[in-house]
Amino acid sequence: MTGKAVDNIKPLPGESYDAFMGRAMKAAFADLFVDQQNEEHVRSRIKRGDFSYAIRLMKDWFRRKPKDIEVLRGLKAYLIQRRAELRLAKAAYARTLRKNRRAKRAASDTRVCVVCGKSIAHKRAGAETCSPKCRVKKCRDNESLTPKTGRSDKSRVMEAHNPILAVAKTVESQ
Repeated sequence: MTGKAVDNIKPLPGESYDAFMGRAMKAAFADLFVDQQNEEHVRSRIKRGDFSYAIRLMKDWFRRKPKDIEVLRGLKAYLIQRRAELRLAKAAYARTLRKNRRAKRAASDTRVCVVCGKSIAHKRAGAETCSPKCRVKKCRDNESLTPKTGRSDKSRVMEAHNPILAVAKTVESQ
């Protein structure tokens, strides 16, 4: 398994043991990386879903042996196909997970419309009505309950927040 990089490594004069071992490990992993630059290893990486490492192996393989371009093209086509399959599988899993969570939330939701009494389980969290029709009906019912004074809501709000206007109104009415 050892390649030429490991066989030729010797301690340099004045080099510490740790520095020598670091260089030796780097050389060993470099040899291992070169050994993995074959079709079998790249396919196994792609099959596992380790696409970035497979691409790195293929790039270095091309730099080392450009004549193997046809093998690399086949591996690239396999990588693209496998990545698409994996993406579809993950998307299907995510869709199923969202669907199940949505169904679980809807099963525990017992809210009803305040106007017509229909279920509003699949509506947004703060919803009080089941449809725009019910929302308008609720709004109109609320308007009919409030007394009509002929003044706008804005003037009432201004009086509430400005005591001088409130005093002026009471003086006018006397």
